[in-house]
This record gives sequence, structure tokens and C-alpha cells, in this order.
Amino acid sequence: MIKVIAFDLVGVLVRGNEITEPELFKTIKENYPEIKIVVATNNASCIRDFIGKSFGYQYVDDFFISREMNKIKPDPDYFEHILNKFNIKSEEMLFLDDSLVNITSAKDIGINVIKVEKDTKLIETVINWLEANK
Repeated sequence: MIKVIAFDLVGVLVRGNEITEPELFKTIKENYPEIKIVVATNNASCIRDFIGKSFGYQYVDDFFISREMNKIKPDPDYFEHILNKFNIKSEEMLFLDDSLVNITSAKDIGINVIKVEKDTKLIETVINWLEANK
């Protein structure tokens, strides 16, 4: 069972200069309130307010920002840090990213992954994945 969903920022939550599906986190929390939603990014700390305002502060459980962690994707230690923070096994996490290198690294340590493409519909994709993998 998935306990944490980690979303990359650029290319997943933000594509080009636009927010992707601002109802995403709310929809997940309404359907799966027990799942933690986190943002996993190699970008700067200033994204907290941007994401909170765009997707709703109340729906984001944590931020994992490379600069603050002194770890960077695709280093497996980056993903291990998230697993350890929530005291979960790798198979209890779902990670979404548009980078094949990051996806491969997460998958290599047993994390469930979804490779996001430019036309990926996030709400539909995540909800369908969760339903299929109960």
C-alpha cells in the first residue's frame, strides 16, 4: 500500500510556465486521505510558497529540496532520505518525475515510479495507478 507520493516540480507539477492540474493534491487527499504528498525537487527553497499557493498548503505534507538535504536526485541517498523520514519501505512510495535518470534511480531501489510525459494527465494517471495497485 502506498503511504507517500513524491512529485518532482519542474516537468511534473509545473510544465513550461504553467501549473499542471492545480486540483491534483486536493483530489488525491479527498480520495486517499492517509497518503502523504511531498514535493521532491532539485530546485531552490523558495518553491514552498509557490507550491503552497498553487496546490494548497493544507495538501502538502513535506518538501524535499536538494540544497537543504545536501543530496541531489538521482542519488539513491536522496530517495532513502524520504523513505527514512516517513519510516516506510521503498514499495510504499510512488515517485513521479519526467527525468528517466531520476525514475531509474528510484526504481532501482524498489520505489514505484511513473514517468511523466508532456501530455500526462496527472490526476487520472495517479488515481488509476493507485486503484490498480491497492
